Formats: sequence, structure tokens, C-alpha cells
Amino acid sequence: MKLYLGKIDYNDCGKKINLVEIEWEFNGDKFTMSGGIWNSKKTDYLQCGQCLDTIKRFFPKHKLFNDMYEIWQKWHLNDLKAGSPQQEHYINSLCLKKYDYDIVRNELKKIHLLKDQSFIHNGQPYEYGTAWLKAEIPIVIKNQIKSWTKYLTTYQFWLNKKGA
Repeated sequence: MKLYLGKIDYNDCGKKINLVEIEWEFNGDKFTMSGGIWNSKKTDYLQCGQCLDTIKRFFPKHKLFNDMYEIWQKWHLNDLKAGSPQQEHYINSLCLKKYDYDIVRNELKKIHLLKDQSFIHNGQPYEYGTAWLKAEIPIVIKNQIKSWTKYLTTYQFWLNKKGA
């Protein structure tokens, strides 16, 4: 589904000419979300993909977008987690400015969590980064994601059905 947030002045030219869209997919189990900022003719993106941090700077008080942004930060690609819940919790507590696989593994090794004894995967303690794990999205978050469609205008519904 796509949600059009409106136009912004991306190039600082004094005119809001760049349409911003948010696109998400949710099948009840897996969640993905991305954004796009179009050129003025809507023939090409100026920025797209995981550019929601950029979009947030233009919409700091947009309640719906900010709710979507928070869910994106925590649940985007929830089926592609490199760590067990305990490993992920510890990694998040490090507040790393930049993710580096080797640094994360070394940090987990220091606290004897590289192999999480409390999380059994394929019959043995799970070693960080050896499989893609799925984090279950809580029902309250699932319902919130499902509710976003009510914010789409009739025009937006038509565009989504056309695949535009």
C-alpha cells in the first residue's frame, strides 16, 4: 500500500514540488516499509528506499507518519533478524552509531552471549548471525499497521489497486 504525505521542497528551491510517498507491505506476519521522494515531474526518485530518516525531517509533526516511523524502526524486516531476542536486546542497548557485524559478534562474545544458551535453534544454542530469525509482531502493532489503510483517500485506494 502507498500513502502520499504531500509535497516538500527537497532541493531548497522555494517551492514544494517533490511528492513524498510511503509504501508498506504487511501480510499479517512480515512487515516492510520504504519511502520515496519524487522529482517535480514524478519521472524519477530523488531519494528512495530506506530514506525514512530524511522524510522524518520534513514531517516532524505528522502524527500518522511518526507512528509509522516508530513501527518501521522496530519491526521493518521482522523476519530477517540476525540475533535471538536476548542478543537483539543487548545489541540495541549498546546504542551503536554504526552497525558492524564483527564488532557486534565481539561484544556478544565478551558477555558470553555469542551463543545464546537460552534460545535453542535447530537443536542447539543459537549463535548470532548464523540464520535469519523472525521476531513476532505483537497483535497491537499488527492492528495498528492494518489500521493505516483507513487514512488512504479514495484516490489513493484507486492508485494502489492500479499498482501505480
